[in-house]
Amino acid sequence: VTINAISESKNAVFEFYENIGQCATIQDFIKSKAFTKIYENLMPQIYKKIPQISHLSFDTILARYGKASILKFIENKLDYQPNSYSLDGVDELTTMKEILIELEDILFSDSKFKIMALNASKDIAADQQKLEGANMILKKHIRELMIHFNLPFENVGIEPSIRELVNTGIEQFQDISGISAKQFGLKSYLEAFVRNIRLSEKFRSLSLSERNIGLILNLFTEQILSEQIGLNNSILYIYLLKRKNHFENLIFSRLSLYDQELSGLDDDEVKLFIDNFISKILNEDLKAVLNEVIAQKEVKITQKELHKESRAVSMMLIDIINNTRATEYYSRYTHTLLRFVETVYKAQNSGINEMIQHGVTVYKDFEMKSDALETYNNGSLKWIKDVMTKCGVISSEQPVQIHTRKATDAKKREYAFHKVDLTEEEIQLREENKKAAKAKKDASPNEYIKNLATKPQASFFGNRIAKFVEHIDAQDYRCKIVDKGLFKELVIFQKTYMKYLSDNYRLLGPDITSLEEIQNFIPDVVHVLGAPTKVLSFPKVGYFDLDGPNGKIKTLIGPLDNKADYFGNVKKPQFDSNQ
Repeated sequence: VTINAISESKNAVFEFYENIGQCATIQDFIKSKAFTKIYENLMPQIYKKIPQISHLSFDTILARYGKASILKFIENKLDYQPNSYSLDGVDELTTMKEILIELEDILFSDSKFKIMALNASKDIAADQQKLEGANMILKKHIRELMIHFNLPFENVGIEPSIRELVNTGIEQFQDISGISAKQFGLKSYLEAFVRNIRLSEKFRSLSLSERNIGLILNLFTEQILSEQIGLNNSILYIYLLKRKNHFENLIFSRLSLYDQELSGLDDDEVKLFIDNFISKILNEDLKAVLNEVIAQKEVKITQKELHKESRAVSMMLIDIINNTRATEYYSRYTHTLLRFVETVYKAQNSGINEMIQHGVTVYKDFEMKSDALETYNNGSLKWIKDVMTKCGVISSEQPVQIHTRKATDAKKREYAFHKVDLTEEEIQLREENKKAAKAKKDASPNEYIKNLATKPQASFFGNRIAKFVEHIDAQDYRCKIVDKGLFKELVIFQKTYMKYLSDNYRLLGPDITSLEEIQNFIPDVVHVLGAPTKVLSFPKVGYFDLDGPNGKIKTLIGPLDNKADYFGNVKKPQFDSNQ
């Protein structure tokens, strides 16, 4: 596998080779160089998101949570061996699970575009079937990896009720911390909750508040701490009381209404009568309020609100155990608990994106039948033949994922296309102006500067790009022939830009280029996407016209730059030809 990205961008393109499909088992897959490269490449992004290990060095992370730890853990399970000395440290297994959750989230995200490259054969249909099959094999290995750690995969998203979310939170808390919910000091936690209500400014401003706080506490003891409803329901009801301050707001609205009625009475005897009446009905009123709050337990949580709600549940459970044991120690589990609870119901990226999103077949290291590029103009175009044979030319494509989504670094065209070379007509005109200036007796000394050629000829850039191809890293580039429209185009992709192949396929449709067509190909347009900045220097994006066997070859150069990562730069030649 090769991994290409622009500068420090989080967006990357992964290109797998055909031998990745030869991994027969999960052990072979984990041992493969492809998994090693992906895992170690993504690990810096992953472990910084996990508070428990974000302070550790990268070497320490690989030593504790590298692929060797994963492999040993899985082999122990498959061989029915004890898991001693394999993720057996305090919180090590929990941390590894959190790493794999983040791995799935990043690997299948829109920012990671994954391509499969096969050596092209004469049987195009068989090649396309291999591309589809390789995707299924790779996804099967990732699925099995997640299953061994009891983690979900390809979740399409569920909208849980508050009751289901709290029950999941309790279950995950017990797995993470090893502490049973039976050890929760719910009574002291409820007393602290009631105390906070009593001490709040708005509650203290009511005349009825002090004498009714005891009623609230007694009601909680009877209705919430009762053994008949079960421990999980007690925790659920406490969460509903705290959720969005629902109970406090309802109680305040009821008591403030009564308080307003009493304050409006001038007769002390009537006021005393009304006060006694309110005291008698208030207990039933409080029960009605509590029942209204508890009725919220079946409310469904949308995917949009899932993170916020999971965080609230996790923080309450951690707060209860901290309050029970008079410590802040368990706050370290807040993030882990949140991720585990959320993952159970969250729509995962693996349920949206495929492991391989686009497939290509490539011809490489072939011999050209036509020697026109090699012999024309003393070999000035030989670099075109070299880049095609070194980097390989895409023969056919297969859109493995139907609706491919991708993240780009630029959302609009940042750089205009500039013509960077002088034409023969411009050179002749400048020479004539120079001669005319010399012929004038009273010519200004500035005439020389006015006629100075500030742009070089196209051959200058031709030599530069030939030098670039001479030292090119063939693993970082791919070529594609586009023979639709008014001209024949050769696109030289730096692999970071290969994510746009799926968009090109959608716009232009299927296109198969045979080996014979490649061997006799002479372009009208050469489009380099992702060339080093030194090829042009300035401006960032430019074009020039090289002499070719069939006329001028328009050569467009785009830089390997975050601001140039925009599909408009890729499709511009096709749009211009249609105009």
